[in-house]
Amino acid sequence: MIPQVADLLADDPKLTAFFADLTVGYQREWARYIFGAKADDTKARHIADMRKILAAGYKSKRAYGSRPKD
Repeated sequence: MIPQVADLLADDPKLTAFFADLTVGYQREWARYIFGAKADDTKARHIADMRKILAAGYKSKRAYGSRPKD
């Protein structure tokens, strides 16, 4: 598990468990999405996006974007 990303989810046991169950590839994808941002505002928005997407049960931003729309 990528500890820097897991630390961002430490306050929510469900998100932590969901993230831990992801393959290393998905975990790396989230790490790149978050830590690839240079501006702190962007990084904060990416963290919020990750939390929302994982809470919805999706492994990646791409899968969330492809979900059926209501």
